[in-house]
Amino acid sequence: EAFFEFTFDQEVKLQSVVLTASKDATFFPKKYTVEVWQDGEWVVVAEGKHATGVESFETIVHDFEETATGKLRIVAKELNGRDGEYRMELAEISAFSTKKAE
Repeated sequence: EAFFEFTFDQEVKLQSVVLTASKDATFFPKKYTVEVWQDGEWVVVAEGKHATGVESFETIVHDFEETATGKLRIVAKELNGRDGEYRMELAEISAFSTKKAE
C-alpha cells in the first residue's frame, strides 16, 4: 500500500484537498482515498478513480464536509505503471482549512 501522510503541528479544520499530477502523469494512482485521522482511526473523506489517467500537471479537487484533524493521508488503492514499474507520484498535495480548530 503506497501513501503520503502528513501530520500537522496542531489540529486544523480541513474542507478541501487538491492533488496535482506530475509532468509525466503516468504514475498518478488509478484509485485512491483521501483520509483524515479522527478518534484514533483513519476516516475516508474523499475517493478518486482515474482509470483512463490524467494529464500532465492536471489538478484534481476533492471538497468535503469540514473536518477537524491533526493528520491527512492520500492512500493509493490501485497504482498505474509503466514497463513493470508501479508507484505513486504527485507534483503537489494541497490541503485547505478554514481556520484553526477550536
